[in-house]
Amino acid sequence: MDTLEEDEQELARLVETDPIRQADEAITLFSIRERRMLQRIQDLRNALSEKQRKVLQERITVKDVQTVHDDKTGQTRSVVVPIDKLVTTKIEETVIRVINDLLRLEEALTRVQDKKLKAIELKNRFVDA
Repeated sequence: MDTLEEDEQELARLVETDPIRQADEAITLFSIRERRMLQRIQDLRNALSEKQRKVLQERITVKDVQTVHDDKTGQTRSVVVPIDKLVTTKIEETVIRVINDLLRLEEALTRVQDKKLKAIELKNRFVDA
């Protein structure tokens, strides 16, 4: 205990050692992880797209010809005026591996659910004993 930081020593004092309470806490944490993973799976399924498009636009100055009327002289003439325009300069399409991410999450979810089931079985053994 003397090698632990102060906050770690406090945490060690707060840790519940009752096996039934530890099993309950484990089941709760596994349930939270399970829910988070299910939400990520749902998010991936909703955004299921195998291609992602990235468009790069830049502001550049171009010369434009405009007609100007001079009220004093009454003449109309064409004038070259610089104008800033937003121009697409680059388009990239990349293939993303949503399916692979989805499969990895589902495999991890299965492992979490298996651990949750084992914690439930452990708790039941303590309760039945």
